[in-house]
Amino acid sequence: MSSSNLDVSDYSADSTSSQTKRKRILVVGGTGQTGKHVVLQLLQRRHNVRAIVRSKERLYNQLDTVLPDSASNIHIVGRLQTTEASIHAMPQEELEKIVDGCDAVVVCLGHNLNFRGLFLPPRRLVTDSVQKLCSAIDVVNSNALEGKKPPTKMIVMGSDGVADPLGGDDRRKLSERVTLSLLSRLLIPHADNEAAASYMSSVSSVVPTSRMEWLVLRPTDLVNGSATKYDMFDKPTKGLFDGTKGGKTTRATVAQCMIDFVLTDELWESWKGKFPVVHDSMGGDVIVK
Repeated sequence: MSSSNLDVSDYSADSTSSQTKRKRILVVGGTGQTGKHVVLQLLQRRHNVRAIVRSKERLYNQLDTVLPDSASNIHIVGRLQTTEASIHAMPQEELEKIVDGCDAVVVCLGHNLNFRGLFLPPRRLVTDSVQKLCSAIDVVNSNALEGKKPPTKMIVMGSDGVADPLGGDDRRKLSERVTLSLLSRLLIPHADNEAAASYMSSVSSVVPTSRMEWLVLRPTDLVNGSATKYDMFDKPTKGLFDGTKGGKTTRATVAQCMIDFVLTDELWESWKGKFPVVHDSMGGDVIVK
């Protein structure tokens, strides 16, 4: 099992490396519990952010829950461009305009964990949105001069409860397989995340890698807290019922990890086209407050 203990401070915005020059990133799901950290951390690192949200006001309120008064700080939100819309219902042509000019797309979409989100439509919120985004990237980059524009990075947040469709995970215990099968049949979010992962595993047959490269990041049990150093694995390292004793990940750390993928070519080259699993490092040094 491969892993790397990464000190994310190596990839800080203060670096003079060409890899950290200012980028433009589209964030989808920015009002979510992880997405808000992605938006704020990118802005704090002086990158330009486009966000598709249902409510701009809610996004700003969410930013303030992470860093008070950040939504009124022009030095932070001055680089934030919002589009109020549901990506699920957005015309494809409008989405292509938003994607155009972006170096990366970060998807933190998820279903609300209430009765409506668990059992009622839209059943394919994540999958359909990911497909629309990949199609938009394909169209936009097909119009670019060949070799003049690097492929857009597509990063989708998943879960370590979703198996690697490419078959890289170890076989789970029978009790875990039965539980996951039931979740897939009974709960919309799990089935949707599985379908999105399956689509991404074969997307290169639809969108050439010269136009888009991708990965699906699978955090283990999500908790609130500050961002820390993290460990990366090529497959889950704990059982489904181990809880946080086998590893956990703060949402801020997940955001930090996805941003590192956007900004750091060496890290990206190691994991693109894969389904890496991320845990907070056992050392747990806090690097973002």
